Amino acid sequence: MPTITGNATFETSTTVTITGPEGADIYYTTDDRTPTTSSQKYTTPFSLTESTTVNAIAVKGGKSSNVASKDFSKITCTDATLEEVVGWTADKTYVKLALNNAKVIYADGNTVHLRENGKCLMLYNVGILALTLNSTVSGSIKMNFKSYNGIPEMMKNEFTNAGDLSITAGSSLELDATVTTVEDLLAKKNLCDLVLLKNVTVTAEGTGKDAKYFIVSGAKKIQLWGNQNLSAVGVGKSLDIYALCNSIYSNNVQIKPVKVGDITLGINNTIVVESKKQGIYNINGVKMSEGQTLPAGLYIKNGKKVIVK
Repeated sequence: MPTITGNATFETSTTVTITGPEGADIYYTTDDRTPTTSSQKYTTPFSLTESTTVNAIAVKGGKSSNVASKDFSKITCTDATLEEVVGWTADKTYVKLALNNAKVIYADGNTVHLRENGKCLMLYNVGILALTLNSTVSGSIKMNFKSYNGIPEMMKNEFTNAGDLSITAGSSLELDATVTTVEDLLAKKNLCDLVLLKNVTVTAEGTGKDAKYFIVSGAKKIQLWGNQNLSAVGVGKSLDIYALCNSIYSNNVQIKPVKVGDITLGINNTIVVESKKQGIYNINGVKMSEGQTLPAGLYIKNGKKVIVK
């Protein structure tokens, strides 16, 4: 059979190329009919501007191959603002998200949290390194929307890129958190936001690997997840806790602490540097030799993820 290539999904048009065995003639259709030697003969790549199925056969020495088929779908993106998207409850593919000075309030690898006019949204697996902590973003980006257990997320698709974004780097690495309460968090008022709980006490239920950590406020409590070293930094102390409100489990809101008191937990920013002599750690926590030229890879410097290219 011949091979049919081209973008299976496209917005305006896609170019279709058909290849077959050397010396074979190729015939194709775009109207769902089975191709024969009376069909259109393929000579050069052609353009599609509407959804269709391309069928093709290769003919050589009087013998025809089986039919090769490929579906092509023209998609239309749904235009939406960040404020509109966070109110959605149903999943939607191919969304063109418009941003107007949205602020990156947290960035950890490919996951980015944005805040715009008090509304917050998570970009999951976005893969744009320029979206670093405290940078501001305007323009548009194409992604899919998913309400993951009630958490509004935008997820990467084949059209996701930074081509239509204007990104201004932040001037500091200070955490810009929204001051809130356990009650408001449990009421789902701060979904996807970076929040600050002031003068709260972390309690533990269970011990060791089975320990679960909570902040208790009167008869209410909220679970902290994602950091099993809380026992060393926060249990029983009155502290300010910075956390991401990014999880709902069994309809209960959970928060992921990123800073407890003066201690930062995990990695909250990505920096791209050139390959120069620097004393930093590799991803396994081993300190690199002083003055060593680093090969391309992932490292840690001052608690931050560093990509050396």
